[in-house]
Amino acid sequence: MSIEPLAWQSPPSVELAPADVQQSPSLLQRRSLPGSITPGRPEHAQAAAQLIVSTDEHLFKFCGGGTLDPWLELAQAEWRAIDGIYSHRFAKVLEIAGTVKALVLAFSSQAGAAALDWRMANSRRAMAAQEWQAVFDRFSQIGHLLFAPAPEHSYHLQNIAVAPGLKGQGIGRALLDLVVEDARSEGCISLTLDVDATTPAVNFYQKLGFITTQTVELPPLGMNPHLRMALPLQPSATR
Repeated sequence: MSIEPLAWQSPPSVELAPADVQQSPSLLQRRSLPGSITPGRPEHAQAAAQLIVSTDEHLFKFCGGGTLDPWLELAQAEWRAIDGIYSHRFAKVLEIAGTVKALVLAFSSQAGAAALDWRMANSRRAMAAQEWQAVFDRFSQIGHLLFAPAPEHSYHLQNIAVAPGLKGQGIGRALLDLVVEDARSEGCISLTLDVDATTPAVNFYQKLGFITTQTVELPPLGMNPHLRMALPLQPSATR
């Protein structure tokens, strides 16, 4: 059965005030890193797809019919495209000795609505038709819940991932620093994300001042609930 592509539409805005949370001073501190942070490039697709899939393997295995391979293929195609849902143009990567070891992918609510193809036509062209349709049909059962539109004047953290051997070194926080700076420079009033409610990442975000705005209960397909979280932002001093 073919399912209509997902659409990005603006939801009612979420009121968040900076006073609602305690922002950690370290959130905006520059950190010393074991490599260099550079803009994402199409040739990073294979490593980027591996990192993206690592952020929620349970979910992506469901979409792939029990295996990660279909979503890895999809993610690579979407990364290479300028309007893909994982487009490199909205990503920054940490490279060590020429190898991508971490990434962050984020964009404003305006860019999410106007610049990204949520019909995933890029991967549709790159994958075998039957395989893509099977992945898309499964994704469509839950995608409208997990890939909900970001509130107006917000910045959305789509993915942040660090290779296992480098976790605990402050790399994730350093990448998040850059996203906060980008969001504030564009005049956004909050930074939003979606995360599996059972992962240690929830505690990481809470320590940085994110608050839970909604708990998303997925259909009875054996997947964990997800949290929508938001970090209120102060305006940039340079604006």
